[in-house]
Amino acid sequence: MQGSRVLGVGWNRQKETLGQWSTHAEISALANAQGSVRGATVYVARVKRDGSLGDATPCGHCSRVLKDFGIKRVVSS
Repeated sequence: MQGSRVLGVGWNRQKETLGQWSTHAEISALANAQGSVRGATVYVARVKRDGSLGDATPCGHCSRVLKDFGIKRVVSS
């Protein structure tokens, strides 16, 4: 997000999507983003089957990619 504007939305995908075997939500959101994400804030949430929130801290690879794209802040559940 930049201000109140949502730039992209993503979710975890299995199998061959975007040329990979699986895609994490953070990467999916970047791929779907409209315009530049530099300076944006990324919100990541994991919702369990029972509706409660789980730990959604980005993995090391996703953290590096977010940094490379210039993401300013990551907020996770």
